[in-house]
Amino acid sequence: LHVNDGDIIHADQHGAVLIPSDALPMIERGINYMTKKEKHLIDAAKKPNFDIEKLKIAWQNAANEKWEG
Repeated sequence: LHVNDGDIIHADQHGAVLIPSDALPMIERGINYMTKKEKHLIDAAKKPNFDIEKLKIAWQNAANEKWEG
């Protein structure tokens, strides 16, 4: 991976990728989309009496979020 000063890189336990600067607006939309999806699951899990049935509902609500990219 050739990296220059100012390049945007994503790295994790699976490796690293160079993100083109023209992709940044889409990345921000993707982050917002995933945050909205995950919020359904996180909020449900924090409530008292959380169980598998509530997880199924939260999972369906998360699945109903639409990509607005």
